[in-house]
Amino acid sequence: MRSKSFNPTRRGFLRGVGVTMALPFLESLSPVGRALAQGTQTGALGPNGEPVRFATFFMPNGVNPREWTPNAKGGKLGELPRILKPLDALKEHINVISGITNPGNGHNLGTASFLTGRSPFKTPKPSAVNVHNPSLDQVIGEALKESSVFPTLELGMGGPANGVNAMGATNIYMSYISWKNARTPVPYEVNPQRAFDRLFKSASTTSKGGSGGDSSKMPDSSVIDAVLEDAKALEKKLGREDRSKLDEYFTAVREVEERIAQQNAVVGLKITEDVLKDILRLKGDVREHMSGQKGGRFQSQPKIPQPEYGRLMMDILALSFWSNSTRSATLSFGNGFQGGGNMSFLNGVNSAHHPASHHGFKKDKLEQFTMINTFYMEQYAYLLNRLKNMTEGSSNVLENSVVLFGSNISTGQAHNGKNIPVILSGNAGGRLKSGKHIVTKNQPIGDLHRSILGLMNVDKKFGQGSGTVKGI
Repeated sequence: MRSKSFNPTRRGFLRGVGVTMALPFLESLSPVGRALAQGTQTGALGPNGEPVRFATFFMPNGVNPREWTPNAKGGKLGELPRILKPLDALKEHINVISGITNPGNGHNLGTASFLTGRSPFKTPKPSAVNVHNPSLDQVIGEALKESSVFPTLELGMGGPANGVNAMGATNIYMSYISWKNARTPVPYEVNPQRAFDRLFKSASTTSKGGSGGDSSKMPDSSVIDAVLEDAKALEKKLGREDRSKLDEYFTAVREVEERIAQQNAVVGLKITEDVLKDILRLKGDVREHMSGQKGGRFQSQPKIPQPEYGRLMMDILALSFWSNSTRSATLSFGNGFQGGGNMSFLNGVNSAHHPASHHGFKKDKLEQFTMINTFYMEQYAYLLNRLKNMTEGSSNVLENSVVLFGSNISTGQAHNGKNIPVILSGNAGGRLKSGKHIVTKNQPIGDLHRSILGLMNVDKKFGQGSGTVKGI
């Protein structure tokens, strides 16, 4: 491949045979980045023209408020309570926000309203779902789609809930936080391999024959090896610091590849190309039968230990930001009811996530719920640290991001959307001052959404009203 195959005037890509790989922000190419960034749909920028990104980390079932709320009067974050302790070293990058109200109420409607800001139309019929407007991540992705490869990235663990809940509403609402429009939920990818390939590989093996055709790739070589020739050509154009940064990026990508390969070995994924063709043909048939329509979505949850499963997904999300493959991503730790499922992998916990949230203030159950909450904060801290350690320009990806943590309800015991747990992390390229506890009083989550749109420099009308959260 000749060096001219890399065309920085269009976008930061490396290309190989059947492979496209996005690049992180590089100082040597920053004039081009700034030129692209000056368009009408590029959103907020960091100090050196780096793109600002938005991510959502969704955890269902609420928290134990007794071990969650920091200094009651608000202001600068001091000593963090027990559940927030994993974020101690990241205090300068986080804002804890109290008093936010999620209008959906409950596990079901509250999940759908978390990013839409509107209480969904209550119906038992999947065909009649209506959340009134697209979700925040989709609005941001659509507005910034010209400045990334994928407008949005949806990742998750577990699967959707079926049927109708006890209050008479379809469980479609409980299954998705991301909505393309008022009536169309966006399923999240539960398979780390497929998520990785979507971002970094375009090579595919396509099944032929039969009505259930599908495409996938053969995980037989590193994406880095495929683009190595183009990378060598690019390195000649870069300064010393950017060459070092590119090496760091490649190391991170290869590490995720190796970990995914290890997980595939554990579940026995050893297939030849011919076998893959038949599997893909069957996969298409299964999807059609399971969904009742051609091209329907059907996914099975990988057999990966929950902590590593989550971290694989967070690494993929972080790489998608570092490479600017997307600027809007969501990560759902289960649906709005089950959450992480059985949490007995935690020492001292012998319960599933949802039953633990209905603790009745019994000491043992409340302790288990608190331990589960703390585990999710450890996971959230992992994501923030990954972003923080990804350097770009004079800053890092966390400083050039807005990372929302939240839940559909306040706590399983209260079972409503008043005072849901919310953390807003990152610095939005210098637009967001952090290290605070922001106290509001029954403020609609839609006000928080509009504040985030402002941080992202996305000028779109969203939800009901026009309010924002003071201090953001």
